[in-house]
Amino acid sequence: FMIKATHLSWSAGMKIVRNWQQVCGGSLQEEVDKLTAYVESDILGQLARETDAHLRDILEPGVSVEELFSTGGASMIPLEAKVQVVWGKAYLVWIVGQDYRGCQSQSGAWHVYPDKSGWDLKGIISKNGGSDEVNERIMSSGAWNTLITKAEAFAKGVGADLMRVDFFIGFPEDPNEELVIKLNECESVSGHPYWHERDGIAGVWRDGYVLSDRMAMTSEQWTGYVDKTQELRDEVTLDTH
Repeated sequence: FMIKATHLSWSAGMKIVRNWQQVCGGSLQEEVDKLTAYVESDILGQLARETDAHLRDILEPGVSVEELFSTGGASMIPLEAKVQVVWGKAYLVWIVGQDYRGCQSQSGAWHVYPDKSGWDLKGIISKNGGSDEVNERIMSSGAWNTLITKAEAFAKGVGADLMRVDFFIGFPEDPNEELVIKLNECESVSGHPYWHERDGIAGVWRDGYVLSDRMAMTSEQWTGYVDKTQELRDEVTLDTH
């Protein structure tokens, strides 16, 4: 199983526990004490990073426990679809991890938009077919609709202007069986640079507030926001790419 922090982002505090059934027959209390100490010091005792400081006053430090998920086949780590939702509508799905062939997808290698355009491990996705076989299996099944509709429903349900909803994808041995989709986690953070998408996502997010007239803004406030944004961008050399 896996222990995750509910108030930290980007896998901070995460711990994978294996072979627990073997432990149960031996020094169970000793292992429980070790896990308890880890949770208290490395999870509950930690604050959200500065970029997520807005969460500190909202989320009470805590943990969740989930089963280890297997994508199947030759996959050593789960294949995961991260659905970025802006104002209740899916904007982008980026897929990372290993598929059942054992092929590794790093961040940025596999991006698909809600209209099924984008790129996969074989290159630009073609409407005429011939794209990567795993991507085509996801796109042609009910799994794609599940990813989009469930992510949008979650974001709307919690009233989030910006929310990323992550799902594990499992592939049954029988190619005729439906893919397995399980919710992994959700994150409302600002830490991902979104090399290919930052202007578009930022524009949609900003315009939602401007057009709804829900944010009063003076010229001094605007200048302050612009200066702070540039300062944060400079810290991670964002404008050098």
